[in-house]
Amino acid sequence: RRRPSWFTHVGLRGNLITSQISGWSDRFVLSGFVFTAGVSAALIGKFIFCDYPYTGDEWSYVLQAEIFSQGRLHADSPAYSRFFDVWGMVNNGKLYAWAPPGWPLLLALGVLLQVPWLVNPLMGALTLLSVYALGKLVYNASVAFLAVFFMLFSPFFLLHSASYFAHSSSLLFLSLFVFFCARGIERQTCHDFLWAGLCGSMSFLIRPFDQVVAFCPLGAYLLLLA
Repeated sequence: RRRPSWFTHVGLRGNLITSQISGWSDRFVLSGFVFTAGVSAALIGKFIFCDYPYTGDEWSYVLQAEIFSQGRLHADSPAYSRFFDVWGMVNNGKLYAWAPPGWPLLLALGVLLQVPWLVNPLMGALTLLSVYALGKLVYNASVAFLAVFFMLFSPFFLLHSASYFAHSSSLLFLSLFVFFCARGIERQTCHDFLWAGLCGSMSFLIRPFDQVVAFCPLGAYLLLLA
C-alpha cells in the first residue's frame, strides 16, 4: 500500500483550513489576509531590509522614481560622468534608467509622499485581493481563499513585496488583466475587456516579458472564441 504523497497532505490540510474559515464572514477573513500581508511586507522592508535598495535593479528604479517625482524624464549627467556610471542607468549626457518606466512611475508617488517603502507592500496586499477575486470568479470562494493563504506564506511573495523590485506591481496588474479577461468572457461586456487592456498595458510597462507570456495563451483563446 502506497503512502500518501506530501502533495496529498498539503491538499488535505488546505481543505481543512478552508472548511474551518468557511463559516466566518468572507470579507472578514479576506481583510485579515490582506492586512497581514501588507503589514508583514512593510515590517520586513523597514526593519530587515532597512528601507534600502540592495541591488542594481532596485537602485535604478529608485533613482528613476526620484527623477519622475521632480516632473522630469531624465536628469543631466554630472561632470566627469564616467565616474558615475552605475548598473541599470544610461549615462550619456542624460541620466535615466534603462528599465521600463511603469514601476518607477508608481514608485514616484511614494517618493512624493515620502513613503517609497510603503508602495510595494501596498502592491502585495492589493494582489491578494485580485487573486481572491480571480479565484472566486473562475472556481469558488474556497479555492480563492486557499490561493490567498498559500500566497501569504510564500517567501518569494513576501520578500518581493518588501523590496524595491518590480515583481509585486507586475503581478498585481497581471492578475487584474487575467481577472478582467475572465469576467469579460463570462459576461460578454466590453468594459471588462477595456479594463483588461489598461491593466495589461500597465503590466507591459512594468515587466514586458511577463505580460507577453500571459497574453499569448489568453489571446489565442480569445481568437478561438471570436
